[in-house]
Amino acid sequence: MVDTPGRIPEEFIHSLLSRVDIVEVISSYVALRKAGANFVACCPFHSEKTPSFSVNHSKQFYHCFGCGVSGDVIQFLIEHNGMTFVEAVEQLASQTGMQMPQTDSPQQSPEYNLIYNILSEATKFFEQQLRQHKLATHAVQYLKDRGLTGLIAKSYRLGFAPPGWDNLLTSIARDPQQKEAGVKAGLFVQREGNRHYDRFRNRIMFPIRNRRGKIIGFGGRVIGKQENEPKYLNSPETIVFNKSQELYGMYEAKQAIQKQDSVLVVEGYMDVVALAQAGINNAVATLGTACTEQHIEYLFKTASEVIFCFDGDNAGKKAAWRALELCLPALDDKHRVKFIILGNSEDPDSFVRKHGAQMFLDEIKKAAALPDFLFDSLSKQVDLNHIEGRVQFANLAKEHLNKISDSLLLKGMMYVRLGQLIDVDPAILRDKKSLSLHSPQFTQVIAGKSRNSPHIKSIALVSPAMRAVALLLVYRELNPKLSELVGLERVDIVGAGLLCAVCKVLQDDAALSDEEIKDRLPPELAKNFAIADLRGIAHIVPIEGAEREFLGIIGFLRRRETEMVLESLLLKAKQNVLSSEEKVRLQQMLQEKGRGLD
Repeated sequence: MVDTPGRIPEEFIHSLLSRVDIVEVISSYVALRKAGANFVACCPFHSEKTPSFSVNHSKQFYHCFGCGVSGDVIQFLIEHNGMTFVEAVEQLASQTGMQMPQTDSPQQSPEYNLIYNILSEATKFFEQQLRQHKLATHAVQYLKDRGLTGLIAKSYRLGFAPPGWDNLLTSIARDPQQKEAGVKAGLFVQREGNRHYDRFRNRIMFPIRNRRGKIIGFGGRVIGKQENEPKYLNSPETIVFNKSQELYGMYEAKQAIQKQDSVLVVEGYMDVVALAQAGINNAVATLGTACTEQHIEYLFKTASEVIFCFDGDNAGKKAAWRALELCLPALDDKHRVKFIILGNSEDPDSFVRKHGAQMFLDEIKKAAALPDFLFDSLSKQVDLNHIEGRVQFANLAKEHLNKISDSLLLKGMMYVRLGQLIDVDPAILRDKKSLSLHSPQFTQVIAGKSRNSPHIKSIALVSPAMRAVALLLVYRELNPKLSELVGLERVDIVGAGLLCAVCKVLQDDAALSDEEIKDRLPPELAKNFAIADLRGIAHIVPIEGAEREFLGIIGFLRRRETEMVLESLLLKAKQNVLSSEEKVRLQQMLQEKGRGLD
């Protein structure tokens, strides 16, 4: 469908808008309530608790005072339903009984209409065969064995293509024009001598609908074992069917996706239908191909949360990784991308039948966020217990992180997480030369004595928190200052967790040896407690400068803790989800920050 509004006469658009009631249309998607001269609701385009979305009946216009979106009823359908301009106009024209004008769009040509019509006729034929054909018992039993009811089969318009070469052909193609349309629609195969036969034979048929509900192709699942026949056979690409753009089940799942603001992407037709049977109605599937950039773009327009669920076999893992790579350049701070890899070579269909809907919903709750999935997948390719492995891990991770827009807060946080995983300052990983501007400086005494030391470069690369750990080991007289470290484990500085853990151990027993301290640390922290390296760092700091350096680090960590709280509140403010207490806290922090800059 052509996306440019100029192809539809302006007069038609104006006439259409004059007949459409924007309040009536939007209220079918959003719960509007009267508020003075306008109608208001919580905005459907961003999360909020207090309504800021307003619809003006007299001006036939909507506007959100929270996120700034605005437009007429056509724009609403484009943004809310992910429609093209022409699709939105067609839907409104259909609702008002207006006849769409003829344009130069190829999809309004007689050829397109013939193809849509014959695909519709084929769907009716397959549905009828599933109900009436004497050989359909195997197909019906297959569906029953998978727990499907007649109601769900009807909802997805499932059907049956009987055995034989020309059942569909003789039923719906009565003249050469219909045969030609059937070939172009992918229903028939043309042989030499202008002879034709059915493409789909002895298969359960899954009609594929586009976003407006029109049949554009089929997926056929073979019944029983047939030699030299693929398990699934899909329609070839045609002028109405592009696999890289369409998603199976999107039309059926549209309302559930809008309501939940979440879309679940699976691999197969049966996965979608089985999940719907179990009450999980927001699932869609790719059409016999891996995810494409067009799929990702449309999914991001459809929902704020996109969850990919793939089988636990190698093919499923490769498909998940492909989806991740495509998501990276498309990421923003508004969308959440998650991944589920099912174990034991299960797929959503078998999982939900075996374990039930609730357990599958539990898997969704445990889905790995994109950063976790990325780092976990990469960590399995290297040995993080060795320096070489950590360097390799950093290089692999940076290759993918560099695909993310520099303007995103998410990118910065992922670099922080990467730094925590390999004990390297995130600023170094991002090649920031201004690292020293954000870290406590060594005292002038240290710098003066160590300027020509071969170790000073490696010391400068050690994070402040790790320097503090080193100082605690050598200068035990710093122990009275330990109480000032309480609560810093959440700071996103490499080594902050280890510093707080060492602090707790020494508070319990300040006389412990280095080895005894290491033995009492959690295993995931103990592996980073390299005693010789830490003591080598600490011994460069003279006793008279140790306390000043230590307190400087604590001050730096506290400032970073405050910055993190402020960043979190600002992000919530951007998403309009601040509580009243958080609003007061944010205002106080901004005022304090302003005074600090004066």
